[in-house]
Amino acid sequence: KITDANGNLISAAEKITDNVLSGVIHPNIEVKFDVNANIKVSYDSGAKKFVLTGDPDDPYYTRIRYNDNALKFQIGPNELHHMFSAIGNMSSEALGVNRVIVTDRVSAGRSITIIDIAISKVSSQRASLGAVQNRLEHTINNLGVARENLTASESRIRDTDMAGEMMEYVKQQILLQSSSSILAQANQQPKAVFGLLNG
Repeated sequence: KITDANGNLISAAEKITDNVLSGVIHPNIEVKFDVNANIKVSYDSGAKKFVLTGDPDDPYYTRIRYNDNALKFQIGPNELHHMFSAIGNMSSEALGVNRVIVTDRVSAGRSITIIDIAISKVSSQRASLGAVQNRLEHTINNLGVARENLTASESRIRDTDMAGEMMEYVKQQILLQSSSSILAQANQQPKAVFGLLNG
């Protein structure tokens, strides 16, 4: 078995099948070497490492590129306001439960181990998806509160604008009535003068 500095399992010898390395880079990634490349993959348990053997006269170069197929959720207004969620392969083949055989005590014991590992993987995936769901629900609630606050702010701004417009309207009405009154008084004076002259 290969472990990292924290003692977490990275890979085990069982993950090697012919020219395929499974779960070395990521639990859901298989590295397959072309059969025509004349490369054999084995695991040295003493040295605790993978051994790739091939023809020295026929060098073979491999590039491994990890494509991130995680789901991306935009959870905010800006470019970097997003979160990712990866969903692993939960098929019976990926979980190994398609190999479950219960014909005798030994195979039943192996099957129980395979099923336990599968249950552990599914539970871990469910926990991960539950955490993502929880975070998305909190984000939805926060965005709802922000929307309500924005609507209330806009309403207050509109109310302020309406009050200002009403004050301006009343002011213009007062000016108009004053102008009409002054104009009426101004019209009365010439009539009074003409009345005196005619009298």
